[in-house]
Amino acid sequence: MRSYLLFALSVIGIVVLSGCIGQTTITGVGKGLAISSFGPDFNDIRSGEPVYLSAMVTNVGESDATNVYAQLFGINIGGSEWTLVSMTPSARVSLLKRSDPTLGIPGESQEFIWNLNSPANMLVDNTYTANIRIYYQYSTQTTALLKFITYDYLKSLPSSDMSKVQSTAGVSHTSSTAAPIAVSLNVGSRPLVLYTDNDQFVVQITLNNADIGNPFAVGATYPPAGPLVQTDLYKVNVVITSDLSLNCANSFVSGTATSGVVTMTKGSTKTIFCTASPGLRSALGNMRDYAVNVEATYGYYIDSSTNLNVMRSIGSLIGGTGATTTTAASATTTTVSTTGWTCVGGSCTVASDCPPVSPSQNARACLGGQCCYQ
Repeated sequence: MRSYLLFALSVIGIVVLSGCIGQTTITGVGKGLAISSFGPDFNDIRSGEPVYLSAMVTNVGESDATNVYAQLFGINIGGSEWTLVSMTPSARVSLLKRSDPTLGIPGESQEFIWNLNSPANMLVDNTYTANIRIYYQYSTQTTALLKFITYDYLKSLPSSDMSKVQSTAGVSHTSSTAAPIAVSLNVGSRPLVLYTDNDQFVVQITLNNADIGNPFAVGATYPPAGPLVQTDLYKVNVVITSDLSLNCANSFVSGTATSGVVTMTKGSTKTIFCTASPGLRSALGNMRDYAVNVEATYGYYIDSSTNLNVMRSIGSLIGGTGATTTTAASATTTTVSTTGWTCVGGSCTVASDCPPVSPSQNARACLGGQCCYQ
């Protein structure tokens, strides 16, 4: 079920609520996809009973998210404990549309639901931790204007105006979409003033992993198609276009002068150093703005977790509620009631023969030769 939810403001900033059964875990910092809720339909689950686990995921960034998939892990699904009956949707979601803050339009949401059977025949209560990982593909678009001024023009100005005009030489404008990988440009403290036709400058393009997940290569295989392999992790593809001559090749793991791959992990930053060559001063006139466009494309994943409180099975009672046990003593038959007790077998003579099983059991007794608990 997809829906547009008016909650974008509520997920700006990191909010993580965890540790108690039934609490909502909110994951994401309002940059790409955010997990606004993740948990079971009921706080307490009886052993062997079905449980519905759901997660709501919303695009709170300013690019479309594509190929979105939610992977459930951390509990023993398909083994001796938990059984997956169904998952909705079972395949990747092709598109979750972006938010548009200027129009007040929130991004698109998707609910993921897992229908599970809980572990059967449990003799004691247990709490399990279920985890999800949301995979998706995203991009960041950033544009900056770099203003270059010729020294000849500065010299022609009155001395009272020279410093004021020179201070405008640099990054005059930037705009960027909100995304997990933030991109910014700067040129340092040196003004972009051309003294000769051969002057070169350094332009720094900084990528910041501003969300709480990890990027991976755009073309990587990931669930449900297959596992995400180590060699595809932490990779971001960067393409730079400009009418300014730029050479950034030395900052890329692989690529060309203006496009390539950089690596970055959770919470890290990466700076791409580019050599800028404006060329002939005559081409600038007195001053000129050059546009630099940076597109970063990447896969990305975020994680969240919730607790599943599974209570011991009623069906595990040996003899059942209200059952009686018959023992023989000196040819006399004695009937012992086990109503209200959980009997787990074994042999005993007195209650102290029965070991404590769980702090939640308040009493123990030896009934009909078997250990019983409340």
